[in-house]
Amino acid sequence: LDGLITRYEPPHALAFTWVWAHRPEAPPLEVEVDFEDAPGGTRLRIMQGPYRDHDEDRQERAGHRQGWEVVCSRLAEVVASAASA
Repeated sequence: LDGLITRYEPPHALAFTWVWAHRPEAPPLEVEVDFEDAPGGTRLRIMQGPYRDHDEDRQERAGHRQGWEVVCSRLAEVVASAASA
């Protein structure tokens, strides 16, 4: 995985590009992560794209969404563990 950080605004935002190393010809995807105060913690908003409107991109997008869900679940576990320590 290769990419560049395109925005870094602690503690509010992080943005970066990424492309799989085994697919260097593919256009890079852009990821924006925003952190917002929320009751009892922080709301994390992740936007990723661009995606085209065809089957291959829809499948790729669904896989990326699943990946982010796994990563965010693990992050929530780590934060909860640290908070109770």
